[in-house]
Amino acid sequence: MSQPDTQPGAEDGAADPSPSAGGTAGAEPPSVEVQVPAGRWRISAVVDASGERIFAAELTANPTDTTLGRRLLWAKARPDLLQLEEELGWAIPHLAQNALVLSDFAGDLPTWYNDHPGPLSDEAIRTPSYRPTRDSVVRGVPSPRNSYGRLVHADNPVRRWQHHPIEVDLFAAEYEQGRALVYRVSETVTGQQPRLVFAGGLTGVPRHHDVANDDTVRRSLAEVLTRALDDDEDLTPRQQDFLVRHRNVIRQTIVDPPDHPLPRGTRIRVHADGPAHADTGTILAVLDTDTGPSYLWRPDAANLPGHPWRDHPTWTLPAAPHQVQTTLAAPDAQVDGPTAPPVLATGAVVAAVDDPRFATGTVLRAIDRDGTGMTYEIQPHDAALPPLTLPYDDVVPVRGTAWPDTAALLSARATADLPPRPGEILLTVREIAIAVDSPDGTQILTAPFTRRPATTALDPTSDITPTPVPTGLLQPADPDEPAPGGAPSALRQVGDNVLVDDHVHGRIEVHAETFHAAMRHPRDALDALLARRPWLPAPGPDQPVFVTAALVAQHAAAELTSLDTPAPPRTNAAGPLPDLPGAGPVWDRGI
Repeated sequence: MSQPDTQPGAEDGAADPSPSAGGTAGAEPPSVEVQVPAGRWRISAVVDASGERIFAAELTANPTDTTLGRRLLWAKARPDLLQLEEELGWAIPHLAQNALVLSDFAGDLPTWYNDHPGPLSDEAIRTPSYRPTRDSVVRGVPSPRNSYGRLVHADNPVRRWQHHPIEVDLFAAEYEQGRALVYRVSETVTGQQPRLVFAGGLTGVPRHHDVANDDTVRRSLAEVLTRALDDDEDLTPRQQDFLVRHRNVIRQTIVDPPDHPLPRGTRIRVHADGPAHADTGTILAVLDTDTGPSYLWRPDAANLPGHPWRDHPTWTLPAAPHQVQTTLAAPDAQVDGPTAPPVLATGAVVAAVDDPRFATGTVLRAIDRDGTGMTYEIQPHDAALPPLTLPYDDVVPVRGTAWPDTAALLSARATADLPPRPGEILLTVREIAIAVDSPDGTQILTAPFTRRPATTALDPTSDITPTPVPTGLLQPADPDEPAPGGAPSALRQVGDNVLVDDHVHGRIEVHAETFHAAMRHPRDALDALLARRPWLPAPGPDQPVFVTAALVAQHAAAELTSLDTPAPPRTNAAGPLPDLPGAGPVWDRGI
């Protein structure tokens, strides 16, 4: 789909002559431009030969020493922006879509006359250098902060459903005839932003309908399957491949939920504290009683840092069938809803909105100095960097915490030598505290916090007795079942850094020298260093030692020197340490 170079002398950022759109001499279509590492996408409103408005996307390569102007690499036009999103493989932010739709009123649109048959090349869709990153500059959108990551974040779906690696985003829209639902179905990719596969809309949605409920998720996935069965629908090879690989998950999701007794592992919503509030969790065991089935379920909140049940994975609560309903909801991470805290505490996980240095990280401190605004001190996960301080609105909460009170939080931090600093805010389930400077050092002022409604699941009081799952009902993991996150843990070396991909911890990037120093210590010594940070997930029995070493290099590098003299380089008991390939391509860190 390559095209000849554009006219000599075209400057970067200038309005390049487009070989695909014609019309009034010198006219350029109103457009939105998205800068990518190797070039620039231009999305425009144009008209086809019959005068109907359509939307076109063109990718041009950055100028090189041998090409003074931009070279057109790919171009495609579609009747609407949802179909164009499917062609591109990435989301067009809604503010950009609005600007393109409104450009129809700016004057005559140029004619698109050079459409290329067939879908965009996989290279255009999959190659990170041709895809937007979270810090990609976006032009043509009326917004004061026009990074791609911030614009996508502003889309704010009413519901996001995830079943690794499938992600479904739902949006409500109003139009002249009523209400509509817009969906995006994507595939998550380690180290990159999600790859959009399907985008579409459902019209005729009743205004009283809850577009965020499970039925809407099922209806959206059923619509995708319906498109696949439609003889008039021409799916791309990429869409067909997605449906083949994930057909079982999609089929299981769209079917009606099972009847009682629900099987072990079912995701449920429980109205244990009355009809006004429900907690989500997972059934760990089913008991056969004289009155029928009874469930032992583990609340999602019990797995959060600081929760008193976190280190007891078999502790559950009982529930009767009339209190339980199945749900497609993701585990409650305490980042939204009525029980989510307004300020994150130590151990929370966040994602960067558009910071190019890292994608995810762990919150160490929340600080509001001199009333200038809340900031978070964050230890990046996927970048070999020391803790960074960012404004609160530069990150998105991914996972919260459940520290019951200030004393529990400070006790956990003391083991990690993470003392409070003046201006720091400490928010727990029951209390709010602020660290202030005084002649006697940093003082902690504490008060009850009543704005976070506590439930039995979030804050089990002393009169709540957990029910351990009986030993006979515990089921060992199926050795043939794939890891929860997909592929097994892997590592490679890129330059001076080691990159680890793990289904529990995600992407970890650390300095190679620190990583290899950690690998020379016994596993027990490394586990002990991580145990000083109880907000980190406890190492499982099957966690590879190189994952543990990477975590120590990231979170406890300064303490490695305090260990005894390291042993000679180890031979992994489970087999040799995977080879570390040489420097590879730089990964797009995604959004």
